[in-house]
Amino acid sequence: MDNIRCTNELLNFLSSSPTAFHAVDEMGKILLENGFIKLFEGDKWNLVKGGKYFVTRNMSSIIAFAIPENDASSFAITASHTDSPALKLKPTCEVDTFGKYVRLSVEVY
Repeated sequence: MDNIRCTNELLNFLSSSPTAFHAVDEMGKILLENGFIKLFEGDKWNLVKGGKYFVTRNMSSIIAFAIPENDASSFAITASHTDSPALKLKPTCEVDTFGKYVRLSVEVY
């Protein structure tokens, strides 16, 4: 994938994901487009070798995994969270006023 296409896909994802709920929804769509099967926590899962799956919780968390075709003697986990980067207003956030504009102080969560 070239850099411009990759950057555009990332920007589209970020634009479509203003909250954790949107991010999980977007990730679910991407996983479905790439052959993953959505599972539900309350259901009995029938996992097969070579299968690719994901499950969501509270519409704000997502876990995706793939079962190897061959027996695996190890596994790898990659994790992230969907609420960052997020700019949060500081408790005393009003810093300056410039005419009709107010500058607010924020912190990165």
